[in-house]
Amino acid sequence: MLTAKDIKQLTTTLASKEDIKKLRTELKADAVSLGTKVEKDIVSLRNELKGDIETLRVELTGDIEILRRETQAEFREVRAEITALRETVQALSVSVDKLVKVITDLQQEYAAIKVQLDRHERWIQELAKKSGVALRV
Repeated sequence: MLTAKDIKQLTTTLASKEDIKKLRTELKADAVSLGTKVEKDIVSLRNELKGDIETLRVELTGDIEILRRETQAEFREVRAEITALRETVQALSVSVDKLVKVITDLQQEYAAIKVQLDRHERWIQELAKKSGVALRV
């Protein structure tokens, strides 16, 4: 059985309804305070992130613009080189056409000279035959 001493000891050791109400009130106040602090921290972090994101956006925009300019300059260089190559190829094509014409002209001239040489050879053989001269090779 419980004695008065045991009951007194229990009442001093255990929390009363008033103690629990007081604790509950303090916890609610702490929770509200903590919620307010967390809210402020979230707003602060959000603002920091907005600033960081804006800084990154500005930096990336600058970097992209630099890359765009460099790329355009490189494309201009490539276009200039392609134009120079086209001109070179065109000049080579004209040179090859001239060379082909010269070779064709030489072939025609060679064919004409061969025909003329064959004719002269026949004439010489005919003259040698009629004059009685023996030809040696």
